[in-house]
Amino acid sequence: MFELGFFSPGKSKNRYLGIWYKKISYRTVVWVANRNKPIADTSGMLKLSRLGNLLIQSDGNPMVWSSNSTVSVEKDNLVVVKLQVLDNGNLVVWNKNEMIWQSFDYPGDTYLPGMKIGKDLVTGLQRCLTSWKSPDDPSVGMYKDVHDTDGYPQTLGWRGEDLVARLGPWNGLGFSGFPIEKENKIYSSEFVMNEKEIYHTYALKSSVIQRIVLTWDGKTLFLHWIERTKDWLVYANAVVDNCDQFSLCGPFGICSINKHPPCTCMQGFEPRNPEAWEASDWARGCIRKKPLQCGNKNGNGDEDGFWKIERVKLPDTRWAWHNASMTFEECKMTCKRNCSCTGYTSLDIRNGGSGCLLWLDKLLDTREYEVDQDIYIRMAASEIEGLVKYQSNLNIRRRILTLLPLTKTMKTPHMEKEGNTKEQLMPTLLHESCMSMIRRIQGMLKDGREVAVKRLAETSQQGLDEFKNEVICIAKLQHRNLVKLLGYCIHQNELMLIYEYLPNKRHDTVAKTKKVVGTYGYISPEYAVHGRFSTKSDVFSFGVLVLEIISGKRNREFSHGDHSDNLLGHAWRLYKVGRSIELMSASLQASSVVFEVLRSIQVALLCVQHYPADRPTMWSVVLMLVSEGPLPEPKPPAFFTDESCSELESLPSVDERTITLLVAR
Repeated sequence: MFELGFFSPGKSKNRYLGIWYKKISYRTVVWVANRNKPIADTSGMLKLSRLGNLLIQSDGNPMVWSSNSTVSVEKDNLVVVKLQVLDNGNLVVWNKNEMIWQSFDYPGDTYLPGMKIGKDLVTGLQRCLTSWKSPDDPSVGMYKDVHDTDGYPQTLGWRGEDLVARLGPWNGLGFSGFPIEKENKIYSSEFVMNEKEIYHTYALKSSVIQRIVLTWDGKTLFLHWIERTKDWLVYANAVVDNCDQFSLCGPFGICSINKHPPCTCMQGFEPRNPEAWEASDWARGCIRKKPLQCGNKNGNGDEDGFWKIERVKLPDTRWAWHNASMTFEECKMTCKRNCSCTGYTSLDIRNGGSGCLLWLDKLLDTREYEVDQDIYIRMAASEIEGLVKYQSNLNIRRRILTLLPLTKTMKTPHMEKEGNTKEQLMPTLLHESCMSMIRRIQGMLKDGREVAVKRLAETSQQGLDEFKNEVICIAKLQHRNLVKLLGYCIHQNELMLIYEYLPNKRHDTVAKTKKVVGTYGYISPEYAVHGRFSTKSDVFSFGVLVLEIISGKRNREFSHGDHSDNLLGHAWRLYKVGRSIELMSASLQASSVVFEVLRSIQVALLCVQHYPADRPTMWSVVLMLVSEGPLPEPKPPAFFTDESCSELESLPSVDERTITLLVAR
């Protein structure tokens, strides 16, 4: 496949020792020995010394180049050395069966299958790609591709002293920021990191001839030989688009090639210099809108949290920390405890993710990318709560806009005349009077289907947000025993739902009810008494479930011989006298940790407090459950009669030895 000899590149008259393809593509050179020390005439000679050292000589210079490879010889020890060009293009010096030197350890501008790009941690040898100065000059040029081992390994592209490109870290399937071909039948990649070396390599799966070249003008190209055309085809380019320019959007900026301009700030951040940002100078990047608490709580009792950014090329990992054995939850907690940690993610995205990669400085060179890689960035709790609400409203709007099957049949004469499409029809539907529309079709669609109409009473305290929530919930419920939601109408104060019509018993043409619908034992007091429902009502229900899980008993079926409280009241009484652990079911004692159980009980009691304003948000609940900081003191739960708790002093206690064993775990 390959041959070794002296050659003159392009129009140059200088001579170099090199390796090139033998049977294809005349003089496509893949390696050069004396690239920085050319020979000016045809007097060049290659010699192999008795001790295994390769030498290039010429008439005017007895030492043009040396491999600096020698065999240590003991007295009366036989040395047998030989030089060989392998079929993969590697030039090797052997001492008997031991390899004492190889050209693959000193790559030039070409990366061949089987070659390692990375660092030998024992010898300190760094294997990297360096460009030619020009097509006629193979001496070391301006560009260099290095597999950098600072922080977590990644490939960096340099132009002199300037970092111009970056191939993200290995994520188990490929390199972050480079297209991952799951069904790649041409080549396979491998990344190795151990105590002796860090490198990546690739191997060919088929008979295709491939090479990766760092060109003299800085492009990293994947080239395939096409026998039919007798030419090299560019199979891929490591730099895909402008977003691959290193840190185009600056710290905490994110690049998207599908947006114009391509740079935006990450959620919770804003341009550091708004004027420069508007002028398309994004290099100074973004800063936080709200400062981090870093272990301290804000006025609402909330701590810093994390916001997920989906489908990204991971940021620069030179200041990252990694651990391959950590779970995802351990990774999150490690980042949360370190005030310098700005974000975290899984080290390996295969099989749901494993390992930990976290950043200890600003996030640079992040871009949107079509790959299953997410990153969680640190953010102030108040900022996250606002983003959660925004995202929730956005999802509601998106979901509601998809619930318009009636637009296919509910056309007014004006609409039919104009021939509006579904997309053009949507604004008209939202602005036209829904009573007039329903009256026009008189409970029957144009195709003959009957419909049932549910109209929100004018005296109802349910608002637009609650109506949207109901639409979303009903739309998600698809079952053969449930009527289907066909559409909806929103116009000023008129809110209506359009269902499929089922004739069995619908003789009640009008139904007015104030009956609260829900499962007894989980309904919050404000909903049960006043019919007012909010997200804090769900928080209440969640708290009930937590107490039921810990105790192994249902709230509505709970009874105790010494008082008439439900499960919530009983949990509150135990908490007030410092005996919350007695709430735990015996079945959990062998597999639980006392601290976690006690913390879960306290969080649950915060969720079931009587007044909605006292209950935390679900986001705060999540943060409280996964963190270890101090928790607020709960107030009495709903449905609790304020009686003395002194009778608990006479209640039998659990075996103290059991508690001791649990703590020991």
